[in-house]
Amino acid sequence: MPKVTQDFSPILNAQKEVALYEPFISLMKPYLKKGWVLVDTHKHPDPDSRTVWGDHKIEPDMALYETAREPEAPLCQASQMASVGEFKLDPIDEPFCVDPEKATKTKGRKQTKPFERKAETAKATRGQLTVYINAIQASQHRTRTFAFYVRRKWCRLLCHSRAGTEVTPLIDYTKSLDLHTFFWRFTHASAKHRGVDTTFEPVPSTDILPEVQDARSALGITSSAPLFKVLVPETPLDQALSTLPETSPPNRLFYVSEPFTTNHLFPVGRGPRCFYAYDPVTRTLRLLKDTWRVVGYRPEADTYQRLHEQRTPKILRVVAAGNVDGPLHRCGGDGLRELIHYRIVLDKLGKPLNQFSSTHELVTAVYDALIAHKHAFIQAGVLHQDISFGNIIIVGGCGYLIDWEFARWDGEGDGAAEERTGTWQFLSIRLLQNPATHHEIRDDIESFFYVLFWVAGRYAPNKLDPSERTEFLSMFDYKQLQPAAAKHRFVTAGQFSVTEGGPMLATEYFEDLLVSMIENLAPLYRKRSGKTAADQVGRMLTHDWMANEMAKALENKEWKAMRDAAVDHEVVHIIRNLKRRRRSSALYMQQAKRQKRVSGDGGDKDEDDGGDDDDEEGGDDDFVEY
Repeated sequence: MPKVTQDFSPILNAQKEVALYEPFISLMKPYLKKGWVLVDTHKHPDPDSRTVWGDHKIEPDMALYETAREPEAPLCQASQMASVGEFKLDPIDEPFCVDPEKATKTKGRKQTKPFERKAETAKATRGQLTVYINAIQASQHRTRTFAFYVRRKWCRLLCHSRAGTEVTPLIDYTKSLDLHTFFWRFTHASAKHRGVDTTFEPVPSTDILPEVQDARSALGITSSAPLFKVLVPETPLDQALSTLPETSPPNRLFYVSEPFTTNHLFPVGRGPRCFYAYDPVTRTLRLLKDTWRVVGYRPEADTYQRLHEQRTPKILRVVAAGNVDGPLHRCGGDGLRELIHYRIVLDKLGKPLNQFSSTHELVTAVYDALIAHKHAFIQAGVLHQDISFGNIIIVGGCGYLIDWEFARWDGEGDGAAEERTGTWQFLSIRLLQNPATHHEIRDDIESFFYVLFWVAGRYAPNKLDPSERTEFLSMFDYKQLQPAAAKHRFVTAGQFSVTEGGPMLATEYFEDLLVSMIENLAPLYRKRSGKTAADQVGRMLTHDWMANEMAKALENKEWKAMRDAAVDHEVVHIIRNLKRRRRSSALYMQQAKRQKRVSGDGGDKDEDDGGDDDDEEGGDDDFVEY
C-alpha cells in the first residue's frame, strides 16, 4: 500500500456536503487498484434502479466501479457498482450511536443503549444507506454488499448480507489508515471476496456453442440478454444435510437468465429468486430456486422426499438440490439469523394463480393444492405452514402446492416457529391476533380460504371499481395497530360484498362458492358458548368442509365451460414500504414477548442516542403487491 502525504483541510473546512466529494476522491485515488474509479453520482439518478421500493431512482453520493465508465454509460448504475458511499456534514445526521459500546445505568442495572439512533435525521440516513445497498443487491448476484459512510473526517464501513448489516465503529480517517486499507484491499481482492456470487457464471454474448444457443432458444432470450451457467449439487435426497458437506457432490449444470420473481428485492431474509432453467441433459426447462435457507430447518428437498415416499399427489419432483459450497455462502451468526445459500431444481414449470384461464381452473388449482396439503398432513405428517398466493401454481390445468421450505414434520416442536415466515395477507386471524401462538392445521386451512378471496378481488372478473377493489384488498394488509381487525370484521359478517347490494363477481357460480365458504368460516370467530365454539374449531381441524364445498361446486358443467379468464384489474396505486410489509415471525414472537413484560425502569430517552422502533429490518420474503 502506498505512503502518501495527504491534505485533509478541504474536508475539514467544507461548508457544504457537496464540497466533500472531490477532495475525498482525490484522497482515496492512490489506494485504488489501477483501473478502479470513485465517481461523484449525487446528481445522476440511476435510470434502472431495482429496489423493494419499486421505481425509485437512486442517487447515491458516490459509487465505486471496477473499470472507468464508458462515455455513454450512466454515471450511476447500481447493476455495475462494486460499492456505494453516502456523505453527511453534520453530526445530527449520524445514523448510529457514536459510542455504542458505552453503557448507561438505569436504577442500578447496566443497560446498553441501542445502536440505531431514533432521531428522524438518523432514520433518513439509515434509509438512504439501505436503499443504495438494496439496489446493488437486487440488481446483481451477491453474497455480500459493502458500503461506506462518511461524515467529514469520520467514516464507517458496512457489510450487508441476507442476514443483516454489520457496521464498524466510527473511524477518524485523518488519523487512521483503516479506510485507506479497505479501498486498497477491496480493489485488489477477487470478485468473490468483494461479495460477488461467482457461482453464477456469465456466458459471453459471443459464445456460439450449440448448447448455449439451445439454452437461449429454450429460454426465449436474445444473444444480448444476460445468460448464466449455474451449478446445483446432484446430491441424493437423503444426503441433502442441513450443514455443508465436507466434500462437494457432483454438480449438475443449468442455464438461467433473469429471475421471474421479485421477493429477492427485499433487503434481508431468504431472498428467493426463481428462474426458468434450461437443462442441457434433458433439453427441457426446469424451475430453479436460489435462496438463503434458515439454519435449523430441514432442506426443502428432504421434505419433498418424504412427501414422495408417501405418494403425496400434486407436488413437484426434485431434479437436483443442495447447499452452495464455501464459507462465503453462509451469513449471520453473532446475534443475526444464520443462513445458508441453497438451490433446488424442480421438474415442472407452472403458471401463477393470476394467470388462470377460467375461475373454474382457479378453484380447481386451489382444490388440488388443498388435497395435496391434506395428504401431506395425514399420510406424511407434514404441515406446510406457508399457504399463499405464490405457493400454488397451475400445471396443465391442475394445481400444485410448492415451497415446502418451512414445513414442520410430525413430532417436531414449534420451536422453529420463531424463524418461520409466511405471507402476511394469508395468515389466519388467530395467528395475527396471537403472534406467539402455535401454528396448527386450522391456520393453514384458513389460509386457503384467503387465497381464493384475495385472487377473486384482485384478478377474477368482478364489478368493483379501482377504489372499491383497493379497499377490499387492503383488509389483507398490515395497515392498522390491530392487524387482524379488518379481516375479522369481514369474516364474522359472513357476507362477500363491498358493493351497494348485488353480486361482487361477474361469475355467479364462483361467487356462490365463496359465499358458502365464508358462511362456513364465520362461526369460528363469532362469540359462542364453549361447546359451540369447540364444535367450530373441531370442524376447522379437518380439510373436509372446504374440500367438500369446492368439489361440489366444481361439478357444475356450465361453470366448467365458461372462459372467464384472469383480468389484471386497475387498483389505486399504493406505495409499498417496509412498514406495511409483513415481518418475519421472529419479530412477531419478540413483539409478543415484549407485551408480556411490564417495564418499570423508566430511564432517559436521548433523542440522539435512543432506541429506534421503526420497522426498517425489512422482514422476510413474502409480500404480494397489488
